[in-house]
Amino acid sequence: MAEPTKTSGEEVLDSFCLLSLEDFLVRDSWIAWEQELRWAWHEWDKSLAFLVMRLPHQFVMAEMLTEEEQARYKIWKAQYLNQLAGLEREIMEVGGIGPR
Repeated sequence: MAEPTKTSGEEVLDSFCLLSLEDFLVRDSWIAWEQELRWAWHEWDKSLAFLVMRLPHQFVMAEMLTEEEQARYKIWKAQYLNQLAGLEREIMEVGGIGPR
């Protein structure tokens, strides 16, 4: 990303910087992606905690998926359940983000 400069004429607080709109949008997308990854890990941990409790087999009411969602869910479940995607694994290996 380009180095931000104070060219707008407005005062910039110490904890802020000026970015081009393009850089801001890219960085904002990255921040959202990281937050979603943390949320996914939180949900994964929560699911594991419930499984460890060894609750009796039971059914819960859930919203039905559309046919398109069912197809995507089936693919996702086959590819990603119980395994990390390559990028997430690489990030965890360098300590960038963890399951907790």
